[in-house]
Amino acid sequence: MTCFDIIFPLALGPLTYRCPPGIQFGLQSGLEHGPEHGSDHGIEPGMIVTAPLRNRLAKGVVLRRNDSPPTGPLKDLFAVEGPGLPKSMVRLLVWMSEYYLAPEGLLLKQTVPPEVFEKTSLHKQRKAAGGRQLEFPEALPCDPGRLDDALKERRFHPFLYHADSSLHEYALARSLAEKTSNLIVLVPEISHADMLYRSLHGQFQERVCVLHSEMSKGRRSAYVDGIMDGRHDIVIGNRLALFSPLKKVSCILVLQEHSVFYKMEDGVRFHLRDVAVKRASLEKAAVVLSSITPSIDSYYNALTGKYELICTGHPAPSPRISVVDMRYAKKASRGISKTAVNLAGSRLGIGKKVMFVVNRKGYATLLCRECENIEACPECNIPTVMHKDGMTMRCHYCGRETKIPMLCSRCKSPSLEPVGSGTERVQEELEKLLRTKALVIDRDRIKKRSDLTSALKTLSEGGSNLIIGTKLLTTHISILDRFSLAVVLNIDASMNFPDFRASEKAYAELSSLLDNLETEGDLLIQTRNPANPMLKYFKSGDYRSFVNEELQMRKTLSFPPFSRMAAVTVAGRTDLSQTIIRHIRSISQGVEVLGPVSSAARHGGTPQLSIILKAADRRALNRTARSVADAFGDRKDVLVRIDVDPA
Repeated sequence: MTCFDIIFPLALGPLTYRCPPGIQFGLQSGLEHGPEHGSDHGIEPGMIVTAPLRNRLAKGVVLRRNDSPPTGPLKDLFAVEGPGLPKSMVRLLVWMSEYYLAPEGLLLKQTVPPEVFEKTSLHKQRKAAGGRQLEFPEALPCDPGRLDDALKERRFHPFLYHADSSLHEYALARSLAEKTSNLIVLVPEISHADMLYRSLHGQFQERVCVLHSEMSKGRRSAYVDGIMDGRHDIVIGNRLALFSPLKKVSCILVLQEHSVFYKMEDGVRFHLRDVAVKRASLEKAAVVLSSITPSIDSYYNALTGKYELICTGHPAPSPRISVVDMRYAKKASRGISKTAVNLAGSRLGIGKKVMFVVNRKGYATLLCRECENIEACPECNIPTVMHKDGMTMRCHYCGRETKIPMLCSRCKSPSLEPVGSGTERVQEELEKLLRTKALVIDRDRIKKRSDLTSALKTLSEGGSNLIIGTKLLTTHISILDRFSLAVVLNIDASMNFPDFRASEKAYAELSSLLDNLETEGDLLIQTRNPANPMLKYFKSGDYRSFVNEELQMRKTLSFPPFSRMAAVTVAGRTDLSQTIIRHIRSISQGVEVLGPVSSAARHGGTPQLSIILKAADRRALNRTARSVADAFGDRKDVLVRIDVDPA
C-alpha cells in the first residue's frame, strides 16, 4: 500500500500515513474517485489531506511519497481535501527546515496563511479602509531593461535595486504590476503594506490583494481563496504574502530589503529576504531586492556578481545635511545644541514639522572626553556595554567582562563618561525651550500595536508639529509624513552600539530620516566624533565607498559576509552552557565559539546564555548547530534555541 509523509501546522516533523484504496476525495480535488489498488494517482506534494492525529482529525499537507515507510502499524489517511500549496512551496519548506534547523510542521504553522487549511466566512464585505495614497513619479530613474528580459525569459535572476528614494521603490512595484502577473511585493511594515495596497487598488482592482497578520480572518480567507483560484495575482504584505499559495510566481519584489523587520524574532528565526530569494530560485522567477541603503550582505552579492546591480548614478536633489560637533558647540541644555533649538524654533514658528531622534534606551558606552575613544573589546573590536548592576564592562559578542575602567585605554585620561540620554529628559527640556507640547513615540508609551497605530495617526493628522522618538518612530514613520527638520541628538550611541553592523544600521537610520524630509529641509546630526568615516560618506552620499570600507573591516575580522554565524541560546539550565561548549568543541572542525554571554530573557526574566558560533564554511556551521539541536533540543529542563544568521 502506498504511503505518504504528511506535515501538520504543529511543532512536529513529518508523519507517515497509509493511503487506503477507498480514500474519500474532497470536491475541490478534481477527482471523482480515489486511487485504486494502492495507487497514488492524483495525490501530489502540497495537497491538503485530513488524517487522524492525537485522537482527532486534523488537516495537513502532503510532503512526499514514502517508499520506505517505518515498520509497525501506520494510520490511514482519512480524506484528500484538494489542492493546497504549490510543489515549489513544499520544496521551500524542506529547504528552510534543513537550513534553519526546524521541523517542517513548525515552519508550516509559522509561514503559510492558516486560512489555507480552515476557511472563515466573510460575513460582511467591507471596502478597503480609506487613507492616504502615494503619488508615484511619472518615470523610474533607472532603466529596468535587464529585469524586463528576465521576466520574459521566465528564469531565476536576482537583482539589487539601489534606489534614490522609497517613493521610487514603490514606483517599481507599480511598474512590475503593469508588466507581469503573479507578483509578490514584500513590505516590512504592516501600515506601509496597507498604504501600497490602497495606492495600487485603484489601478489594478481585483488583481491586487494584501495579506498580513492584523487583518480579519474573514477578509484574509477571502483573499486566500482569490489567490488560489487565480483572481488575485498581485500579493502585497510581509510574511504571509511571501508564503501565499500562488500557483506560479513570476517576480518577487522585496522593498526596503535592509529592514530589520524581515528577520523573524518569534518562533523559527528565519530571514524573509533570504527565503524570498530561495523561493524565486525554486519558482524560476526574478527577484528584486530594493533599498535606498541596501544591506551590506546584499551589496556584497552584487559586487561579486551573484546579484545584478541596478542603480541610477544620478542622485536626486537632497535636503541639507549638517554635522554639529558637540565637543565645541554652544548648548541650549545638556545634549542639545543651540543650533538645533534655533532651527527647530524657526520651523515650528511657520507651522512646519520637526523631529528629534533620541538614541536607543537601555545601553551605555564609555566615551573619553579627551581623545573621544570609545572603550571596545580587544578581541572583537566591538564597543563594550556598561552594566551598573555589576559595575562591569561586557562584550555582547564574546562575553568578555572587565571592571569599569578608571582611565581611558588609549590616552590614560580619567575623563570617562557614559553616553546616552532618554526621551523623558529630552521631552522636558525641549518643551521648556520651544514652549510647545511634543508627541513622544517610544517603548515606554507604546505598549501594543494599537498604541502605535494611534500615535502614527496623530502624527499624520498634525496633532503636534514637535515629534520626539526613538528607533520605534524612525522605523515606522510613513513616506507620506514630511518633516522640515530632523535632529539626531546622539548618533554616537548608534555608531558605537555593540554590534559589528552598527555603522551600517546607523547609515540606514540617517538615510531613512533624509527620505522623510522635504527637499528644502535639514538633517542635523549631533556627534562628538565628526571624523567618523560613516558620517563622511553619508554627507557626500557615497554609499558604495562606505560599503567597501565596511567590507574591508569585516574581512579582516572574519565577520559576515566573509563568515557564517549562528547564535545558540540556552534558557533555564544555564549551567549547561559549558557542557554545550565542550560538546561543540568535541565535534566541530573550523567552528569558532564565542561566549557564553549571560542575560535575562525578554519575557519572564528567565536567565539565559548565548553562545555565538562562527565559521567560514556554512556546512560546518550547520553540522555543528544541528548536533547541538539533536543533543539538547529534546530535554525538558532546558530550552535550546538556534538562530541561524543572527541579525
